[in-house]
Amino acid sequence: MAYLGTFEIPVDKLRTHPDNPNEGDVPGIAESLRKNTQFQAICVQADDPDDPHAGGVILAGNHTYLAARSNGWTTIRAELHNLDEQAQLRVMLAANALAKRGVLDDRLLAEVLSQVDDLAGTGYDEHDLDSLVRSLEPPDLDDIAADVGEVKPDDGWPSITMRVPHTVKAAWNAHLSTHSDDPAQAMASLLGVDAY
Repeated sequence: MAYLGTFEIPVDKLRTHPDNPNEGDVPGIAESLRKNTQFQAICVQADDPDDPHAGGVILAGNHTYLAARSNGWTTIRAELHNLDEQAQLRVMLAANALAKRGVLDDRLLAEVLSQVDDLAGTGYDEHDLDSLVRSLEPPDLDDIAADVGEVKPDDGWPSITMRVPHTVKAAWNAHLSTHSDDPAQAMASLLGVDAY
């Protein structure tokens, strides 16, 4: 494995990796490039290690490259490498997989987004920020009560489920009807205990 250097490479000398399984947000990246310019080099397997400007195949940054082209860029900053085929595949797969495994701290993210005057180019918009802030607010207990209804005495009771013959089921239904169809009262009377 060899790192050859970082260069400005003509975009028409570069190719996306044919086996890249990731589908990135090209319009979002294009907006970021317009707003922030390129803040991270793409990673390229050199076609000719002795001639950096001969270009190559992109291992990481395929969608940054596509976004740059959509913005009309003629060159893009790239790290050139000379890797064997297995290393090329590992780099491509790692670039896709490892970023997706990260977990955001939503509270910290909301704080940082709130510090940015213009969210264009961040990958977020005002709607994202508003939704994030709302998700972090403690729930209103009155709203919860309105959604689920008033608390009932039996809300925390365990349930009993069993399979019985049809004759037992019929006898139970008859017994239940003598206790105002209240299963707890009916069962308690059979067991000789108080239901409430």
